[in-house]
Amino acid sequence: MTNSKSRLHFILLGLLMLLGLSLPSFASARGVEPSVGHRVGQGSTNVNAFWTPQKMRLAERYDPMRGWLKPGEPDATGAAGQRMTPRHVAPLVRPPAVGRLFFTWLGRPASCSGSVIDTRSQRLVLTAGHCVHYLGIWSERMIFVPAYQNGKRPYGSYRARTLWTTGPWVRVGWEYAMNYDMGMIVTKRTWNGQRIGDLVGSLPYQAFPRRYGRTQILGYPGGGMKSRRLRACYTRTWAGPRSSGALFGPTGMAARCNMAAGSSGGPWMSVYNTGNGGTELVVDGLTSMGRRGSNVLSSPYFGSHFRRLIYDADS
Repeated sequence: MTNSKSRLHFILLGLLMLLGLSLPSFASARGVEPSVGHRVGQGSTNVNAFWTPQKMRLAERYDPMRGWLKPGEPDATGAAGQRMTPRHVAPLVRPPAVGRLFFTWLGRPASCSGSVIDTRSQRLVLTAGHCVHYLGIWSERMIFVPAYQNGKRPYGSYRARTLWTTGPWVRVGWEYAMNYDMGMIVTKRTWNGQRIGDLVGSLPYQAFPRRYGRTQILGYPGGGMKSRRLRACYTRTWAGPRSSGALFGPTGMAARCNMAAGSSGGPWMSVYNTGNGGTELVVDGLTSMGRRGSNVLSSPYFGSHFRRLIYDADS
């Protein structure tokens, strides 16, 4: 994070405190508090008409928490350390349930990644919390484009109806609460009443997953990769970053992967046993943060707050 961006955080935090919205102690976040929902603001124009090809190209360069990217920036984290360069995901193994999110934050076109998960309603898209809410501000004009590639929308685009994120993330909403950085989008039905999961499928997920093992990280990184195609890192996870006096919540997961901004919210998929002797790829994490110079991405842990998030958004 740049120094100028750090200053912006402290300025906004100071304004919240001046307005009497001081942040409560995280002692109250130890329990499973309700998630927070918000109906999406659509602006004065039709949201699908708003997302012209030009605005989509602008969105490739911005992620609310991970900042601006130069058009030619090659990766997320710089040259230091061992690299794990994302590969292009071949069409035969590209899950249509993974796609790109387009939205505005403070009026700026921005983008993240997301995935349709297998819930009762078949309407939920999982992403990072900072893609739906950041520094006290909700995203607006949000659409989800499953299987997006090179400007094409093979399954159309789905407008967001409501946005959800965890209570601790709303109360702090920046990097020190990244272990709660989870978001959910409730998509609208199509004109003929169909649900997104019925059309593109949905991915199984795992609550209370293991923190160590092999995984594949999917997302649409910007910078030199321009968020045009789905990319993947085939890598290993470990426990971290750990909770400390400055980092709240359960210990998350980390993995080596060089994905730039735009990949936030993309699913981490690992192999789990199905119980009948088989195995399947299951979503057990998502991309939250990636700092320049570290070549490491972080995911919040899918614990009690994750389960509560699904329950509240799917009700």
